[in-house]
Amino acid sequence: MNDQRKSQFPYFRLLNLWSFTESDNAKALPLLQRARELDPTFAAAFAYEGYSHFLDVMLGYTKTPGESLAAALAAAKKAAALDDMDPAAFLTLGRVHMMRGEHDTSVAELERSLSLNPSFAPAYFGLGFALALTGQLDQALEALDKALRLNPRDPLIWAIKALRSLIHCLLGQYEAAAEVARQSIREPRAAGYWPYAVLASALGNLGQIEEARTAIDEARQQKPDLSLSYLEKTLPTKQPGGLQAYLDGLRKAGLPE
Repeated sequence: MNDQRKSQFPYFRLLNLWSFTESDNAKALPLLQRARELDPTFAAAFAYEGYSHFLDVMLGYTKTPGESLAAALAAAKKAAALDDMDPAAFLTLGRVHMMRGEHDTSVAELERSLSLNPSFAPAYFGLGFALALTGQLDQALEALDKALRLNPRDPLIWAIKALRSLIHCLLGQYEAAAEVARQSIREPRAAGYWPYAVLASALGNLGQIEEARTAIDEARQQKPDLSLSYLEKTLPTKQPGGLQAYLDGLRKAGLPE
């Protein structure tokens, strides 16, 4: 597919409009699959197809997370094989390895993505997430700061703020965690259960149980089967007990086991 055809393909317009809701992600996937069918050498289409599968797992949209994660990994590997200079391929590889609990590999892939494009804000966000799950909280915050500086209008700002709220929870800074979680919820492209879950955890740890339960109700409207065991599976941490403060707050808020 030549550059002119690529610029006209709906996939590229999609990337500018993607709001990360379940319905939008469901619309994105067939467009990305169509792009790589039209050009089987188009690495970016494979990379973002993998990212779409990853979002299905990360945001709790899929009923078969194992299958979605396997599809994400296969697509990302294909992208990297087609073009080892495409930072999006290594972004998706990094995010998928994080979800698999392979945090050292995740960090390495995300750093490779940034070596190819030092201004790639999504890779800094992904790196911040991976570092947070390894317990490197200060370094995680630095990576998120870089993501925001590079793209202050990023459609992922809501997710960056939700992750910052989680990190504040892990640092025991519950007032700050609650404030940043509320900022995340107010972002127009906020999606899924995650911003409400981090708000519920912060409020639970602050002893504001009634408000925390309201946030849990909002989170479970987005994902009715949300539970502590689900979060432990989807946020694997390298550090034993590393997410305990987050989970404890949710437990106080009434999230079921």
